[in-house]
Amino acid sequence: MSEKISIIIPCYNDGENLTYLLNTIFEQTYNNYEILIIDGGSKDCTLEVYEKNKSRIDIFISEKDNGIFDAMNKGINLSTGGWLFFIGCDDKLFSNKVFENIFLNKEYKCIDILYGKIFNVSKNQIVGGEIKKKENLLTELLWHQAIFYRKKIFTITGIYQLKYKIAADTILNMDAYCRYNLKWEFIDHTITKYSGDGLSSTNIDLDYHTDQKRLYFEWFSEIEKKKIYEGLQHHLYSEIKNGSLVKALREYFEIVWKSKNIIPITYNSFYWLKQRIKNKDKITYH
Repeated sequence: MSEKISIIIPCYNDGENLTYLLNTIFEQTYNNYEILIIDGGSKDCTLEVYEKNKSRIDIFISEKDNGIFDAMNKGINLSTGGWLFFIGCDDKLFSNKVFENIFLNKEYKCIDILYGKIFNVSKNQIVGGEIKKKENLLTELLWHQAIFYRKKIFTITGIYQLKYKIAADTILNMDAYCRYNLKWEFIDHTITKYSGDGLSSTNIDLDYHTDQKRLYFEWFSEIEKKKIYEGLQHHLYSEIKNGSLVKALREYFEIVWKSKNIIPITYNSFYWLKQRIKNKDKITYH
């Protein structure tokens, strides 16, 4: 028998997008799912959207919370499905057969986490792929909008850490892959239309930025340090874009020296310096 999916939607003042997202869920040809909308006390039309669709929504909560990951944690605790799927209001399911293609008449008895691809709307391309080696995670992303988690894994990994306002999903995914003996399986399907306008696009998680180097050397402790420093280019670029230029310059020389990857790092560093100048009034720090 096909398993039940708990679709957890964190929401805050995004009622219009919520309508479009719900439509892509209602259109699914696979119907063994529940919908949980965890709202942070919206003041827009979100309540009206719920009232219009409440016969098809299993759980709706609207109360002040501590951000998107607090909402997602509430969803974990309230869910009843064997698989959990998290999606934001500004994202949509890729087609009406997303769930059917993955779950209809299929069993994943020994699998803890399923992951697939997303369609990045802002880039007009499908991104994501199979992570064949752990070190690939130094340069490739796991998109939570394309991941199905067995509910039971949260008793192993713990729930989302609220310390990280923007990157708690990154922390959980990397912990799940690198620290625990969980079974992952790639599914070659495009799951979500990702808007590219989510919280992480204009917000900086200062706690993650502070901890990233330490975490990388813990997650990838068995991998050659040169490759870890190559992966930490993104830490450098965040420092250039959002932090202290003095620290960024110091870090630039460290990463270039230890990765021996001078030309691309220098090129990208200048790119992010230009982005810093261009977008200096748009970034929000957490």
